[in-house]
Amino acid sequence: MIEGQEDVTWDAWRAIAAVCEDGGLEGLFRSDHYRSVMGRSERGSLDAWATLAGLSALTARIRLGTLVSPATFRHPSVLAKNVVTAVRRDTGEKRELPREGLPDRLRSVLDLMQIAMWDRAEKLLKDNTFTITSLEDARDGFNRMGWCGKDSCGKAISEKTGMNVLGTPFYPEPFEGTCIISGEATKQVIYAAKAY
Repeated sequence: MIEGQEDVTWDAWRAIAAVCEDGGLEGLFRSDHYRSVMGRSERGSLDAWATLAGLSALTARIRLGTLVSPATFRHPSVLAKNVVTAVRRDTGEKRELPREGLPDRLRSVLDLMQIAMWDRAEKLLKDNTFTITSLEDARDGFNRMGWCGKDSCGKAISEKTGMNVLGTPFYPEPFEGTCIISGEATKQVIYAAKAY
């Protein structure tokens, strides 16, 4: 637990969260005080809930929270708003969400983000996948080609193009053609791409 009211700056919070995230810790918790508990009135404090909301946009794995959140420490103006500003990481869209029912609302936002990220990844994959019939046609991206299933042909693809063979699709794809190396008729495809 970090005593945030003892002059912990935003840059320090970001660094602490990164160490927790990268170091494999399960969570980061902070105190919820506005004033120094050490009697040091010159020490500043960032609001606990605002700090945790900001850190949630910078972390993906660790749990964040306060160990004690008594209402007596909150200024009435902070409680009066009683909303959370949520920013979608994928679009940058900001929305104010009421604290009541917040977990369900955030789950809905995360579901929308998941769908948007999946759609964007699927489009990126589709836009960068090319079916080729000759190794001379290989391009940057994912090259889809006929393959007879022989290891020697898979190795030849790598040797002749410098691409890594990525394998065959988990779900078979419709294909009628010939192996790009042996010329044998095949219904199987293999993917290859350059690794950077």
